[in-house]
Amino acid sequence: MCGRFVSLSWDEVLGVIQSIQMDTPFNPEPDWPARRPDAFPKSIAPIIVPEHGELVPLDLRWGFTAPWDERKVLFNTRIETALDQRNGVWREAIEHGRCIVPTFGFFEPSATETVASPRTGKPVKKQYEFSLPGRLTLLAGVRNKDAFSVVTTEPNCFVAPVHARMPIVLELGDVSRWLTGDFAALADRSNVILDVTGEQVPDEARQGFAPTLF
Repeated sequence: MCGRFVSLSWDEVLGVIQSIQMDTPFNPEPDWPARRPDAFPKSIAPIIVPEHGELVPLDLRWGFTAPWDERKVLFNTRIETALDQRNGVWREAIEHGRCIVPTFGFFEPSATETVASPRTGKPVKKQYEFSLPGRLTLLAGVRNKDAFSVVTTEPNCFVAPVHARMPIVLELGDVSRWLTGDFAALADRSNVILDVTGEQVPDEARQGFAPTLF
């Protein structure tokens, strides 16, 4: 499950919207030496939503309130479950609340590797950062009035060695389809190339892929 991503500022999200509308690359200002903030469940983060034929930014909390326990949040949405639900927490969101979560990368915890926590020294799951090579990483999301959730699917060859799920990573050309088109087929992310921080991806995994810059 995706429980952490690198967030954008409000102004950067406005730039992303302009880039999507003009079909041009998004070039943020260098952030050195400061790192952009990470978003976690219950964080407030800017997302992109369709409204009256326009794309607009919206600050929402990451995570729906769980119907059975208001102290818990549902920050990931399995695409298979959402598509199968005639009723339930995801039905309205997947039908009418699809949105875009702009990031500079997302993290997944390893199922098998641990590292020593810098704070406590105890073993914790090793985190891997994933991103589209050299470009913004857009994630599929769903929302309600005050919250959003990242939609997940089966992992592709880049994520599978680390984790059993991955967010639906959207290429620039997928944005309109996710928001307004036949979006179910976007669950298949096998053709999406991802950079993996700290892990060298075998060259053979990249054969047959021709990414475009965004």
